[in-house]
Amino acid sequence: MTAAAEKPAPKVPGNDLQKVIDLLGRPRILPRRITSTLDAYELLLDGLPGSVWAHLVSHLLFIQSDALEKPSE
Repeated sequence: MTAAAEKPAPKVPGNDLQKVIDLLGRPRILPRRITSTLDAYELLLDGLPGSVWAHLVSHLLFIQSDALEKPSE
């Protein structure tokens, strides 16, 4: 199925799944349709393609360097 034929998750106020889909690049960049949190989880398990990472990084305002560090035990 092509990305153009996919129906995005409904846009309603507070729809966290829609926020995740938008942040990851919407259906035009995502490799498969996300209609549930399970779909999003499986996408993350399989690994995000480079195009999704590029979209995500280009749309972030900033990343705190300490947020990327391994937590101390």
